[in-house]
Amino acid sequence: MMDIDLCEIVRSWAICQRDGEEHVVTTHCQLPNGSLAKVRIRRSGTGWIVSDGGAALDEAISSGVERPNFGMNVRRAIRGKGLSFVDGRIESPRVAMESLFNAVVVVANAARDIAETLIFVGSHFDHESLESRARKILVGRFHTWVLAKPVIMLGASEREHKFENALDLPDGRKILVDVVKHQGNSINSSVVANLDVQRLNNPKLVQRIVFDPSESWKNEEIALLSVGAVPVALPNLGDAIASIAA
Repeated sequence: MMDIDLCEIVRSWAICQRDGEEHVVTTHCQLPNGSLAKVRIRRSGTGWIVSDGGAALDEAISSGVERPNFGMNVRRAIRGKGLSFVDGRIESPRVAMESLFNAVVVVANAARDIAETLIFVGSHFDHESLESRARKILVGRFHTWVLAKPVIMLGASEREHKFENALDLPDGRKILVDVVKHQGNSINSSVVANLDVQRLNNPKLVQRIVFDPSESWKNEEIALLSVGAVPVALPNLGDAIASIAA
């Protein structure tokens, strides 16, 4: 059999090209439409800035979202990754050459995640229920794992608790995804239900409580949610599930 130097072949792939003052790098990160994410790198003083070039925004628009909503919750998700949103672009801070590769990876993944969120949440973000928005994100990213019907769980107290969204992981674990409104009754009900299920001490059950960070939650309210299960901000839901499944 002919000895093939695969590394040489891979190095010959056209993954980087010059475009004026910028370099365009084709990454291995796949966008929702199936294409590979491209990032743009430009000089900035003594360092470099990596940008998605507006790819997340363009992806949402091309998928039929007429008015992509880069609201406070999406911007917080971008900031949570150490990035910023500038004139329709997701950008890294200025980085040194030794950090350039990591910046490319972070920006490409962020472009994919934000594009997915914008597409599945849709343009009428504020008019959909939190339950519906959470399910769209779950189905859009983990459709083969999401159960079609709500799950009824019997807690340690032998009371029944209904979880509208649940996922069956390939390793046999089940993720119960609860959503909570920024209301006293909703918070108390969610904490009580999740705590009751938590007391089963079943290693096959993983629980998460999803909240909308645009509703101005206080730190002590988030802390209360954590008594029942790990709280997750809606824009971070996809990443949170992916981390559990990894």
